[in-house]
Amino acid sequence: MSYPSRAADSQRAFRFLYESAYADLLKFVQRRTDPANAEDVVAEAFLIVCRRFQEVPGNQDDARAWIFGIARNLLLNARRSEQRQQALGVRLAEASMESQSDSHADLVSSRVDLSRAWALLSEVHQ
Repeated sequence: MSYPSRAADSQRAFRFLYESAYADLLKFVQRRTDPANAEDVVAEAFLIVCRRFQEVPGNQDDARAWIFGIARNLLLNARRSEQRQQALGVRLAEASMESQSDSHADLVSSRVDLSRAWALLSEVHQ
């Protein structure tokens, strides 16, 4: 079964696609992420579908697969973002541990250097 023609009524076609895929897409996303974020991911997926509606495959099964692919890519992007944030947290923790192990003289020297550099800046740049 194919959904109504995009040329005839794209709004009706989008609504049909949304209603036919939403529940299954939500279940798919809920199984792969925090349930509290699932609706946001699905909403973002359909926002992308809306923006790129002229690219939706003509066959309903192909269109559903395309939307599921979009949702999967959103989940993968979110996972990569979380991994980058965790890596940054680790680097920051390591940097703070290194700075805590510095001697008092090194800390004073750093502050003096910072003070000198600050004084060299113009008021606008300060």
